[in-house]
Amino acid sequence: MADISEKLKMDILEGRFGDEIISESEIAAQYSVSRSSSKDALVKLTHIGMLSSVPRCGYKPVSRTYREYLDMLRIRLDIESMCVREIIRNNSFDFTKLEKIWQNGAQAKSLRETFLYNRAFHKELSKQSGITYAETVLDDIDNKCGRFFFRYYSIDYPSALEKGRDNHRLLMESIRKGDEKEACSILQKDIMTIQEELERLIGPAKKNKAYEVSDN
Repeated sequence: MADISEKLKMDILEGRFGDEIISESEIAAQYSVSRSSSKDALVKLTHIGMLSSVPRCGYKPVSRTYREYLDMLRIRLDIESMCVREIIRNNSFDFTKLEKIWQNGAQAKSLRETFLYNRAFHKELSKQSGITYAETVLDDIDNKCGRFFFRYYSIDYPSALEKGRDNHRLLMESIRKGDEKEACSILQKDIMTIQEELERLIGPAKKNKAYEVSDN
């Protein structure tokens, strides 16, 4: 069931199901699993905020407002900035894993690989800070904002990958130097660049309404 949950999760993030109702029988057929396994996977993704239950119909990908997306981006920035400051002040950062993730990121050849690279880099950053629950909170934000992140990357994932890796390289360099101000500034650039695309896609008219990622 865990494998089905992860596959279904990534397909939802990529927008495979759009904003349509997803039924247990549909998932069972598409993933060649039992009806009970499909239900377990759908319920699991409902519990982490990716789906909402529609009585007597099935499940629907959750749409969010501009304010919700923006708030989660800001929370993510605050938490990761705290992680970076903790890493620099404790001077206990091991760059081996982070640099390996960064190097492997150059091999990303698809939208999904780009998303997974970016997520892996930021997860390792939070993990090495040693701050309890930072990684858990960031996972929760990725689950709830992931469909929009995919929409952002899909515009031009090679360019998004290049920009992200450039920012990550500069971030590692600033951490090596022990420059908190520079590191947090680079982190803000890396995370909040998405806000510009968010505003363009949603626009003033939709800022107080739930935004469906599949909208053009």
